Amino acid sequence: MQRPGRFAADQQAWSQVWATALPPAPLDVLDVGTGTGTGQAAIVLAGLGSRVTGIDLSEGMLQRARHHAAAMPNGPVIAYGDAVSPDFPAASFDAVTSRYLMWTLREPQVAVANWVRLLRPGGTVAVVDSTWFPDGLDNASENFADHYDNAVRSALPLATVKSIDQTVAVLEWAGLRDVTAYR
Repeated sequence: MQRPGRFAADQQAWSQVWATALPPAPLDVLDVGTGTGTGQAAIVLAGLGSRVTGIDLSEGMLQRARHHAAAMPNGPVIAYGDAVSPDFPAASFDAVTSRYLMWTLREPQVAVANWVRLLRPGGTVAVVDSTWFPDGLDNASENFADHYDNAVRSALPLATVKSIDQTVAVLEWAGLRDVTAYR
């Protein structure tokens, strides 16, 4: 469990990250792979004044995210949805965000191309990610074999990238310009 002081510090740090990465609020934002909502973009961006929709495929994560969203005025809308294929009309959002999601995508190029389709002209895709398992999933400190079978592990093309440049290449392949990676 996170200490209260730590939570406030984390929220402040993430507020600075998202405020730097995106144009000023209010924006219409889609947070893909929203998770529990607390440290993700959904809660933070709603707190900064944007209209946020967070989607995830995990009902357990969504249940927690809905609880967090309900505790704040103008909280994000939290909905079941696939980050690879979000079910929204084209040009619905000013920004699409994700935090620690890219490595979990089964089809990252398809996902990012779909995110670009959802952007209004001049929109932004803001991704926070890393190289999580450069030595392979079998060598990770977590025992992935206990949680993910070989079929799942082989369906995660960015899980074992050795450089963030491989994730940048996916973003550029989808047509995004001026992609910047901060290391």
